[in-house]
Amino acid sequence: MCLLPPSMLFAQDTGLVDGTGVTAHIVHEQGTWTVTYHFDRPQKAMFFNRYTGGYRERFWTSLSSGVEIRNIGGFDTILLDTPSTTASFDITAYTTINIPDANPFIPFTDGGLTLFTGQFDLLPALDAADVADLQGDLFRWQGKQPTLGVTFTSDEPVIMEGALIDGTAVHVTFGGGTHIYTGLGRIEEGNSFVGVIDSALPEWLRENLDEEVTAIFAEHEKRWGFELEQRATLLIAFDGYGASGYRNSGSAFGNTLMLQIAGDALRNEDADIMDSMRWFFAHEAAHLYQLTAGLEILSGDSTWMMEGSANAMANQIVASLDGNAVNLAETYDRALTECDAYLQDGPLEGAGKRDAELAYYECGDLVAIITASLLPDHNLHGFLKELALDRREGSTGSWQYFSTMHRLGADPDAIISLADIVYKKLSDPRQAYIDALNEARLYPLVSGDGRIVSINIPLE
Repeated sequence: MCLLPPSMLFAQDTGLVDGTGVTAHIVHEQGTWTVTYHFDRPQKAMFFNRYTGGYRERFWTSLSSGVEIRNIGGFDTILLDTPSTTASFDITAYTTINIPDANPFIPFTDGGLTLFTGQFDLLPALDAADVADLQGDLFRWQGKQPTLGVTFTSDEPVIMEGALIDGTAVHVTFGGGTHIYTGLGRIEEGNSFVGVIDSALPEWLRENLDEEVTAIFAEHEKRWGFELEQRATLLIAFDGYGASGYRNSGSAFGNTLMLQIAGDALRNEDADIMDSMRWFFAHEAAHLYQLTAGLEILSGDSTWMMEGSANAMANQIVASLDGNAVNLAETYDRALTECDAYLQDGPLEGAGKRDAELAYYECGDLVAIITASLLPDHNLHGFLKELALDRREGSTGSWQYFSTMHRLGADPDAIISLADIVYKKLSDPRQAYIDALNEARLYPLVSGDGRIVSINIPLE
């Protein structure tokens, strides 16, 4: 574990971290939390693009005269009576939000918690009416997103991206973020990770953790052809046995993997739960390798490229570690069923606008395995490295995906067919994807009741 010196990356006259348009200074002291914003120009309205629904309106209190937080059409919005470059708030570390995003704060049973820096992202607006005109739809916004700087100071130990911070933690992001831990939890190190593991985590999970994570990273290294520059930061919070069954949520940002698990099924060792944990680590670790390979964080309509390929990689790694190809047939039968449901009202591209974001995972997974099979070398990892290169040198639109396939020698007619199931509304999504799987020579065997009972996907 390395010890970092106090960071002095922000200009004292403006309060801005260098290169940022918005900086949030967060202070945690004696159980209280405050955030002071600095903007690079006077603002009358700034709204939050993450965690819609009004939780800040209820849990943030303005400390600045003439400044309020109001929820407008679903967007928590900072409103300033007169244009200003600063605004301060007393905030509550709200840990019970249930959203399909990285949770803003995640508690550990030892009293520590993580905060997600991306929760402080702000977008500029002219005034309250300008935010209201969005009608709760972020896709209507036409402004320029500022780079976010976050500084964090706590009276308890702070761990960020694998380092114990001495003084002020500083993080800069554009549309992303990272998880920062603060608390008295014990720092643990494994062969492939460093981080904080909740002390209440069931022992049967803890004792296998290093071996499992090491095996997963070894598989990724073999398939990608490179190692990560540094060990992953692993943060695992345990939310108790109160929930029925087993549930988990997690995310990956930078080199940090965050996982929160809970449920009464965790009381006893369970092979299915271990497979689920293994799959989570494999999926989230895939994002670390994607980023290291040069693929920037893809969001919005292009999310299917990142999440779909991460799903495909995780599925193959888990099946390979289990030595059980039958699991892939079950996995892709489920993916096909869910994909069919998500695409009933429109195409894969843009599914998020229909509140069908999970299509990016399930349908995107199918697109990824079809892509690999259509390439002359059948190498999805190599393809993504080439895609990253092409996106840096050319177009960043999703069509670049198919242009890269063409450059690498995939059949042009097959590429057009694959693009059709991404961009077009399908009259029968399930059959269209089965046809695409067959065209890619993956040959799913479909039973009389419509289930995939085998599929020709190599484990390596």
